[in-house]
Amino acid sequence: MSFRNSLENEILEDSSKQDLYYQVCTCNAIRLVIDGCPVSPEYKASYNTMVEQHWNFLFQVCWKCGQNATLQEQINIKTYLIDACITHQQAWPLLCASDAKQLFTNDEVTKLEAELVSLDTASSVVIIEEHRREDLAENKAVLIGQLEQELITCNDPWQIQELISELQKLTPGKRYSSICEKWHISKSYRFIIDGMGNSKIQDLVFISLVKAEHCTLIKNYAAAKKLLEKGYETVKDLSFKLAKAFNQEILYVEMLGENIENLGDNKKESYIKRILACLNPSPSDIPPRDDIVEQCIAFLLNTKSWNVLLDLKNRSPYIEFGKLIANACKDLPEIKVSRKPARDVWNAVAAMFVNANLQKRGFISKSSQRDISTTIMPKVQFIHFVEQLKESVCLSMLLSCFVKMWNILHDDIDTNIYSDYPTLWPTTLNNMSAINKEEVSLATSQIINHALSVNASQPSWLKSNADVHYANGQHAAAIRYYLEAAMIVTDFFSHPVPRTVWNDNVYKRMIKCCSFLQCHTQAAILCQFLEQADYTTAFKELQEKSCYDAMDALYEYIWDVTILEFLVYNHNKHGEVDKKQKAIQCIGKPELNTFNPEEIMTEAAQRRKNRFLQTMAKHYLQV
Repeated sequence: MSFRNSLENEILEDSSKQDLYYQVCTCNAIRLVIDGCPVSPEYKASYNTMVEQHWNFLFQVCWKCGQNATLQEQINIKTYLIDACITHQQAWPLLCASDAKQLFTNDEVTKLEAELVSLDTASSVVIIEEHRREDLAENKAVLIGQLEQELITCNDPWQIQELISELQKLTPGKRYSSICEKWHISKSYRFIIDGMGNSKIQDLVFISLVKAEHCTLIKNYAAAKKLLEKGYETVKDLSFKLAKAFNQEILYVEMLGENIENLGDNKKESYIKRILACLNPSPSDIPPRDDIVEQCIAFLLNTKSWNVLLDLKNRSPYIEFGKLIANACKDLPEIKVSRKPARDVWNAVAAMFVNANLQKRGFISKSSQRDISTTIMPKVQFIHFVEQLKESVCLSMLLSCFVKMWNILHDDIDTNIYSDYPTLWPTTLNNMSAINKEEVSLATSQIINHALSVNASQPSWLKSNADVHYANGQHAAAIRYYLEAAMIVTDFFSHPVPRTVWNDNVYKRMIKCCSFLQCHTQAAILCQFLEQADYTTAFKELQEKSCYDAMDALYEYIWDVTILEFLVYNHNKHGEVDKKQKAIQCIGKPELNTFNPEEIMTEAAQRRKNRFLQTMAKHYLQV
């Protein structure tokens, strides 16, 4: 409404736009009516000077608004029109001649006409005066309630200041920072704010902080920054401590909204200077909140500012763990150099996942108890910290750490998970029985999901995710992620899949997935992809009676003549003439002639591989 009111004032200054001014005032008044709010006395006073043209415009606005209004909004409009006609009976005939009459039922029209007839001018004035006296008695409470509601929903710093000023005029000295039970700020902030003395400034600073926090939660960082800048302007000459705290909050919001990938060197250096100032406060300053410290360390890791982080002197869980990560990542992919600092990360992570219940019962060794006592941070806090990271080396290193723990704890070579740096980590876990295997598995999945939310086209992360789904028995999801990983590397299978992405182990897993999903023809075709074709598995799959893939429509992707010959034999044995004929046609293709040169045979096989994998991608990924 502040914008609407400012528009009225702007038009009022131009004497040539009196009709437009009336129309804007009318629209604003009807907006208040629809919302159930009182119309300003100034507008009601204008009834006395309104001509037929003005009344017609008023009724036209009411009719257009009433057409799409809710039942309650229509009642508000009708009540307003009835009051207007009672107080100014010359408006009734104009209302009856307008479309707005359609808002009333026949019974309502009859009742209103009877009431107008029974009232003379004097009695109408008496009624108005009675209504005015009631409005004056209730108007203050209603207005305060309305302003408080606007204050709760408003995120514009200048409008918040205006609302607080209006409320302070109505109830001088009252604090409005407690009108919403969800409004809370840090005790260190509140202590200083409460000591300011001026209730208007106290409310403005407090509400700027809570509103900024709300905007940050909904990722409206621009609005949060404006609110914090307004708070800073308010306190910079009143409290040096609070001004520095507002600068810390502004830095926090800016880091959250920053696009690290497009960050220039000058801007990066500016951020680092502000981060160092934030992380090295003087003893008299308000210490930065944990969320701010967390984001500062994450920012340094995301910008690969390894040395800056390692030079920090302060001690906090985030700084300590940030240093471990930076020390392990700074020399990657040099495994030999990074192995020692990686062990420190390994020990710190393992300590977080020691089963606390076993410790209480005395079932773990003294060394494990010592690990728990020196845990840098709780695992929930750690996972939240990891979710702030976006730098691929950091994420790959941490993911590799968890994958290695998963593989050691599960001790099953058939369900081992792939990662980027498998040789970086120790091959054993101290006090392995004390580690909570379920929580490590859950954390591994959470880190993979976060990594893919940062970059959904990272092949190694997709492959790790596929392995996790395979280990959990989620075969359809596993094969989807295997296909995604290879599809990205090969530009939708336009060239061969590198063995570094799909080796025999991956092919065997895909064969098992297809078999579990009863896509037996697909499984048999994948048996050709192995270094040594697995005829035993292929023949077994092709003899399955229940099959949920395209079956003989996929025969054109088979290049191994031995498998095609088996198909001819198998279909002949079961009297399946059409399928047998399809297999014979495939064998008869000239490029599959066994006397062809090796180059032709290889090219024929590769062409069929690519087309088959494209078909599988369309099947499982629907691309």
